[in-house]
Amino acid sequence: MINVIDNFYPNAHLGIMALKFLNLPFQATWQSNQQYFHDRMKAYPCWETFYLEKEDTGQKVFKELFKRETNIDILHMITFLRKIKLSELKKQILDENLFNNYVENLKNDGIVNQEKGNEQNGNDTSGNDGNVLEISSTLNDDELEIVVKTRSNKKPSEIVIDGESNSENKIKVIIKDGKGKKLKDEDFSEAENSIKLDLNDNNIISKNTLVGYDEEIKEEKEELEDLVNEFISNKNNDTKKEINKTKKSIKDKEKSKKEYINKNVSKVKVITFLTKNKKKTKTEKTFTITENGVE
Repeated sequence: MINVIDNFYPNAHLGIMALKFLNLPFQATWQSNQQYFHDRMKAYPCWETFYLEKEDTGQKVFKELFKRETNIDILHMITFLRKIKLSELKKQILDENLFNNYVENLKNDGIVNQEKGNEQNGNDTSGNDGNVLEISSTLNDDELEIVVKTRSNKKPSEIVIDGESNSENKIKVIIKDGKGKKLKDEDFSEAENSIKLDLNDNNIISKNTLVGYDEEIKEEKEELEDLVNEFISNKNNDTKKEINKTKKSIKDKEKSKKEYINKNVSKVKVITFLTKNKKKTKTEKTFTITENGVE
């Protein structure tokens, strides 16, 4: 029997879990993983994190809320996060027309709102199935390099659409942050073009800053563990003071990291198309900056 608890996570706790989905590393896998598939697309493709540790805030939040809702103590649990990419299901699992009809029925029933696609990291959507332009990115320190190019390696003016080419065609590239603010708007006449974006200047989350917070917090947690072991041995009041001081420092750093994440945006959206064939060449891709780089 399965019991479903509606609105299980209050807004504050939902925010914590959302940060987990944004920042934890996910690995490509499939369901049911009891059966081996040489190609995961032949199964039900999904993405999963590693098991969350007992001290992980996500696991702690779940246990506390579960206890509150059910009055049951969890003695032992193994948990992780899983997500499914709409684009993988759409392109690999189901016939596209059948899938679109399925999603449309869900919309009509008020179950989902997929007007613009409910996609996560690195998903691209294209008016032409991505046959003309492609987008990629590289993260170097605090600089995100966006590369837009034609798949045929031809200049925009040489690309044939519906049997015709247009000498005035250029590649238009528009870059926005996760809140929709436009950061770049440029035209290019070459087949491959690069745009460099300074993350700090544009209030975008920096991988280096996140890693810096994590390393400091990890170092102080290791120090705290040593202090606790020392206090167990000697019961020294000075050691106890150091323990409280270190706990406060860890809490302050975790708060600073959270404030930094809330103040800045983690996503960069790239929109590109040929200026004289926008409808048939428009391509979009969203990149997310995490401790692990760009996804």
